[in-house]
Amino acid sequence: MATPAELEAALIARIQAAVPVGVLAKAYPDNPRTYKIFAPAEVLVVFRGGDYEPPRKTDLVLQERTLQFELSVVVRSLAGHAGAYALLETVRKALQGWKPALDCLPVFILKDQFLGMESGQWWWAVFVATRTRVLPEIAPDAGAPFTTVSVHSSP
Repeated sequence: MATPAELEAALIARIQAAVPVGVLAKAYPDNPRTYKIFAPAEVLVVFRGGDYEPPRKTDLVLQERTLQFELSVVVRSLAGHAGAYALLETVRKALQGWKPALDCLPVFILKDQFLGMESGQWWWAVFVATRTRVLPEIAPDAGAPFTTVSVHSSP
């Protein structure tokens, strides 16, 4: 199963390949409140969490997991090739329907929304998700209750 860190790295690489030269795609900063962009625009990617469906009725604990990511589009302008509107569409087109890993379903868009404007920076977000199946990692039980098997036949 692809991990959130692996999927985040794949999203960043996919976006970086799609955006115009000079626009950066990278991981979300530790402190977004004080973050300042130096490029004309940036797309910041962060894992926002996962939702799990109840286990399927099998002997294994097999669950569907929806992994959600936020892609913050931070720009100094709303228009132009590095403006918010163009980048929002570029991000959507690059990700919608793209399969980030063999064990994931194609990415789907949840929503996009305006987050605000601060210090000359416009913040928008695109929320995306993908689904995968997860299984527990089960190690052999060192203290297994059955150590021998006896077979008795009936006369």
